[in-house]
Amino acid sequence: MADIGVTTDEGAQLLFERAYNGSSPDWGANLLLGLFKNTSGLSSTSVLADVVPITGGNYAPVVLPDNEWVAAGSILSRAQVLVSATGTPFDGVYGSYIFSTGTTPRLVHFIVSALAPVAVAAGESYPVDISNVLD
Repeated sequence: MADIGVTTDEGAQLLFERAYNGSSPDWGANLLLGLFKNTSGLSSTSVLADVVPITGGNYAPVVLPDNEWVAAGSILSRAQVLVSATGTPFDGVYGSYIFSTGTTPRLVHFIVSALAPVAVAAGESYPVDISNVLD
């Protein structure tokens, strides 16, 4: 089974506003990538408050600079991101999520791992392939 990526309704709206208007107060400086431990319940209607971030491993979301995204037709993608656990392991990772940091932070996209839950030992990294946002 493959990983499952979903662009949320509010994420599609945010991306549309950004493309159509050139900006959105909800975008912020850059998008961020986080890891979550929800075992179920996320859907296209989910919002950022529905996501339960992982803990441990000195976890912090990763900045996804705007200039590193590539658009081809209706697909947005970027190079693979490695989220590293340092000091202590991450608890069970069920997937990753992209969110905005503007006036009202928004859940843009999430990816459920086919291998969940994934244990990430201290000193190891969790790879995130972001190749199909808005596909």
